[in-house]
Amino acid sequence: MKKIKIQNFPFTAILGQDDMKLALILNVIDPKIGGVLLTGQQGTGKSTAARSLVALLPEIEVYEGCPFQCNLEDPEKLCDYCKEKGEKKPEKTIKKPISFVNLPLGATEEMVIGSLDIERIIKEGKREFQPGLLAKANRGIMYIDEINLLPDHLVDILLDASASGINHIEREGISITHLSSFILVGSMNPEEGELRPQISDRLGLEIGIKAPIDPSIRAEITNRVIEFQDDPQKFIENYKLLQIKLKENIIFAKKNLSSIKISPKIYNFASELVIKFGLISQRTEITYLHCARAHAAFRNSTKIEKEDLKQALNLVFKYKLAHINPELNNDYLGTTFEELWHKIPKSFEDPTLYKGTDKEMMNTFKSSPDLEEKYRENPLNKENEDLPEVDDKDRKSQDRYSNFDSDEDFSHGFKASSKKTNVKKRIIDPDNLLFYRTEKPINLDVSPIFRYLKKKQKIVNYTGRGTRVRLNTKSKGRYIYAQKPRGKPHSIAFDASIKSHFINNTKAIQTVLQERSYNSNLAVNLNIDDIQEKINVVKAPISLYFIVDASASMRRTLDQTIKIIQSVHAEGYKKKDKISVISFQGKESTILQRPAVSFSVGLTELKNLEATSYTPLASALKKTLTMIQQEKIKGFNLPIIIILSDLGANISLKYPGLNATSSHEFQIISDELDEIANNIGKKQIMVIIMKPKKSWATRYLGIDQFSVERIQKSFLKNAAKIFEFDTYSPDTTIMTLKEIIEKGTENI
Repeated sequence: MKKIKIQNFPFTAILGQDDMKLALILNVIDPKIGGVLLTGQQGTGKSTAARSLVALLPEIEVYEGCPFQCNLEDPEKLCDYCKEKGEKKPEKTIKKPISFVNLPLGATEEMVIGSLDIERIIKEGKREFQPGLLAKANRGIMYIDEINLLPDHLVDILLDASASGINHIEREGISITHLSSFILVGSMNPEEGELRPQISDRLGLEIGIKAPIDPSIRAEITNRVIEFQDDPQKFIENYKLLQIKLKENIIFAKKNLSSIKISPKIYNFASELVIKFGLISQRTEITYLHCARAHAAFRNSTKIEKEDLKQALNLVFKYKLAHINPELNNDYLGTTFEELWHKIPKSFEDPTLYKGTDKEMMNTFKSSPDLEEKYRENPLNKENEDLPEVDDKDRKSQDRYSNFDSDEDFSHGFKASSKKTNVKKRIIDPDNLLFYRTEKPINLDVSPIFRYLKKKQKIVNYTGRGTRVRLNTKSKGRYIYAQKPRGKPHSIAFDASIKSHFINNTKAIQTVLQERSYNSNLAVNLNIDDIQEKINVVKAPISLYFIVDASASMRRTLDQTIKIIQSVHAEGYKKKDKISVISFQGKESTILQRPAVSFSVGLTELKNLEATSYTPLASALKKTLTMIQQEKIKGFNLPIIIILSDLGANISLKYPGLNATSSHEFQIISDELDEIANNIGKKQIMVIIMKPKKSWATRYLGIDQFSVERIQKSFLKNAAKIFEFDTYSPDTTIMTLKEIIEKGTENI
């Protein structure tokens, strides 16, 4: 079947987005920069720009049929296929465009790194390697849309290959290494979740992309897109000269890149700049200098100059620093750059010029004649050689270790004016600690402090494991082992099935290969008993569905509800957990935020929420179950329903006009909720019900006591967790909630 040639939008026709275009060009000139991450909302041209890069790169020469697209100019790194071809001179070579590999979100590890060629095993009985996408991307471009949603283990594989230029496979009885040098381009929408810091650090450049707000620019962009859609060939022809010129500049820059030397002055400047910005990773300054050198090559310069360093400044540091301190702006970058630029070059001639601030030099230990003389006059007491001397002249006026004015009644720690006081063991209240110096040994029980610190630590991290729930699946995820299928297999593990065939066959392997079936040309004939099914593992994120009661009886808990959700979200955000918020009040429930990693939309809606009468709990639960079903279609996640309510439901789902006032009407509503609770139990969805702690006088004010008890029983029999929270102690409430979530996920 003939391949359809896809026409890409010309790179030079992209209007605006100068930082994005420059970052992509510099990565093409020097792939050692480490790739580029494009962040921004949909429809801002991220994928269009990435695809249009292909036309700017020169065609590559390869042997026809080479699976790794080896570079013929580097004979030492040729694959076995190319070495064999090279020995048969003259051998035909072909020129082809570089590969543009679009990594799908549903990709498996086998698709990425490669696997056994099952077809050759079955037909010929030969164990051959089938290259994956990393082989196809060699000397080309690897593009990952929504990289933040890609499983972490696949991102790690891609980054390792991108940094080393090598793909090493050890699996299914094969061991192979091949070149995989490519330009990595990733794009993402930050609202759908951030990348792990370890991953974003390893991507060379990060560029934030915003849609233009100038109407004239937007109009011209729309005009160009429609012209391209109407007649792609004509539109491409209009930009042909600009494309050729840019392509020639890039090719020339790539050839001259290695001839640009980096002076010691520039190395030192880059290090000082990174330290000044408070960045720890050594990769940052390496990327910075690679970027500056590529820019110098692009300008056809023979050395790195101030202009190159300033351009690289924005590309490398602007968005990295924004993650650390969002308040920093371009003025800070420019001011710091200029400040160091004027100091560092002169410091090579005068090393004493740049001494740094007192804060920067505080860890430098120096000696002086004055200090040595003072030490000789006042040597340390031999019994306390390891302790500093304390000047006691002004101790009575103010003790620097305490907040009290010292007098004779204080023994620097505890009041000793009363002779009746005989402290044998003193219990410390960890919530009201005041540390100050004491000279007399006191028997203290510090166990409450450790219990308190342990309690605080639990509030911070409600999983404790650093990962999400691992689920065994038959479709997505990482292939870890095989087993006999129960019924029809979902995905056949051919490697395990072939092994099973030879294990179950009583004849030797050589005999098996010789005795092929007369009805086929297969080297291996699998029986039904040989078939093994793949079992994959996937790290499933948690989806938290907060159902918030905004009825009049819950009005005073809304502020604390926001704090609870914010605290839980702060931890889950790092692990791509999703948050959904549904409020219910009046006659209907409202979805404030659909499942998303970001909580910005839901937070705004919650802050503007006003409590009203009536409690349609059944409606909120039904909408939640619908969202859970929709999320299940998108991918694996672990849903947890968290209900913040006093369970005083009084609005029917089946009869919208029914506002319960009698016991019979409350019975109808409790029966509806019983049915919903049973449905949740069958789906094995975890439910946590958080009830506000009320006094006996107001416990059932405005709600029906017997209906509440029946609703509680319905959820309890379906394994729901119910606890009352103190509206005046948010820390304890958050800790309890996180402990319940942790225990619930550990049992899965």
